[in-house]
Amino acid sequence: MIIAGYSKAIREINKECERKIIEVLCNAHAFRYFRDESKQWKEECKVFLELYDEIYTLEKQKKLTSSSEEQLKLRQQMIPFFEQIKTNCEKLKEKKVGVQGGVLDKSVNYFLRNYKELTVCTQNIEVELDNNFSEQNLRPPVVGRKTWYGTHSKQGALTNAALFSIVQSCKVNGINPRDYFDWIVKRIHSGKEVLTPYEYSQLKKNEN
Repeated sequence: MIIAGYSKAIREINKECERKIIEVLCNAHAFRYFRDESKQWKEECKVFLELYDEIYTLEKQKKLTSSSEEQLKLRQQMIPFFEQIKTNCEKLKEKKVGVQGGVLDKSVNYFLRNYKELTVCTQNIEVELDNNFSEQNLRPPVVGRKTWYGTHSKQGALTNAALFSIVQSCKVNGINPRDYFDWIVKRIHSGKEVLTPYEYSQLKKNEN
């Protein structure tokens, strides 16, 4: 199971690197599960979709304000909606709606089993509500990999991952990857400190 794989990776990183990483899950996945099942279970899933609509409306409002305090208030306003989703999931479980092990049952179990991980975002504005942004940034490398028929070797895969990570980081920070690569290679050869794309973007802002 993928989630079990993530949990194992987190445990190993925390142990080996002496870090404290917590698991956070994507609400877009939970929403899509209910949305897909609404074709067969329209009335049962309607309330879940409406509640998630309220949650994402608050998220849109959050992105319109730069105040950390206001952003946290908007995130905390999501809590009652998450609690209502949980309550309705529990009611469906009690009524044994849907075939056990069926698609609706799996959607309900997914939310109940991962409620804590799905609601971490309500307590921390730095935690995204979903990972849509990250998945969108993974799309170009994936499409490209299909074009050149894979990476052909383990070293090629590692190189591909490193280079695309840098390129996408440059794009996120609004800088030209070509400029960054040229600048960072010269900096490495001169023995100077290596800066990330974000640090490079901040340096350029200060220069301007």
